[in-house]
Amino acid sequence: MTTTVKFIAILIVVISLNIYLMTNRNIDQEVSTTIVKNEKIVDEVNNANSKTTTPTLKEKRENHPKEQEFLQEKKNVRNNCDQLIEKKLSTGNLLTICYDYKYNAAKYVSYTLDGNLVNKLNIKKKPRFHVDPKIPQSHQISSNDYKHSGYSRGHLASDGSFDYDEGDLKMVYSMANVIPQDIKINNEFWTQIEDHARKMAVKFDKVTVTNVIVFGTNPTYIGNHHKIAVPTGFTKKISNKSKGYEECFYYDNYVTPKTSQNIKQHKISCSTM
Repeated sequence: MTTTVKFIAILIVVISLNIYLMTNRNIDQEVSTTIVKNEKIVDEVNNANSKTTTPTLKEKRENHPKEQEFLQEKKNVRNNCDQLIEKKLSTGNLLTICYDYKYNAAKYVSYTLDGNLVNKLNIKKKPRFHVDPKIPQSHQISSNDYKHSGYSRGHLASDGSFDYDEGDLKMVYSMANVIPQDIKINNEFWTQIEDHARKMAVKFDKVTVTNVIVFGTNPTYIGNHHKIAVPTGFTKKISNKSKGYEECFYYDNYVTPKTSQNIKQHKISCSTM
C-alpha cells in the first residue's frame, strides 16, 4: 500500500470518528435539554399539586366543616327574623329588634348601655306607646291589643335605661320593643334585672344587653285587632367582652310561690343562649 493510500485511509477513519462523536454530543445535548424540560414540567406539576393539597390556614378554616356549620348557623339566625329593625340611638349605637310575623312580636332585642348616661338624667314625662311604622300593617301591634288581656306591656329595651334623651326614650316606646309580660314579672322581677344591667354598665363603662324571648310550641295569643303571642319566658345576657364580663339570666313569664326575687336564683349559663 502506497503512502498516499495509507494517508487517505487514516483521514477517512478520523473523519468518521469525528462525525460519530459530534452525533453523540448532539444526542446528549438533546437528551439533557429534554431532561431539563421534563424536570420543569415535574416541578410545575408538583407546585400545582402542592397548592391543591396544601391550602393556606385561611382556606383550611373556611373549608372546615365546623366553620361551614358556624357560618350557616350565623346565616340562619339572621334569616330567622322576618324583619330586622335597627334604630340609631343618640349615642350612635343601634337598638336592634328581630321581629317575627308568626308571633307579631320580637324574638330578640339588643342594645348597648353607656355607663356615663344611664343615670345622667331621669326624664319624668314618658312618651306614649306607638305602632312601629317600619312593620307591615298586617303585623303591627297597638297598645289597644293589650286591653283586658291580663298582661302588661313589658319593655325589652327598658325605658329606665334610655331616659337621658327624649329621642331615645321615644324609640323604646315602639310596640316592636314591647312584649306581653306577667304584671308581677314586669313590675318587680324584670325591673330588678334591668336595674342590675344599668349597674353593670356603670361598673364596666359599657355593656351589651341582649334579650331573647322564649315562645312555647303552641303559644297563647292576645289582641283585639291583631294577635300577639304570649312568651313562656325571657333570657337576658349582659356582657362586656373586652373586660371579660358576661352574665345571663332566665325568667318565666309567670309567678309561683317559689319564684325568687333574688336575681342570683335566675342566673343561667350563657352557653345555653
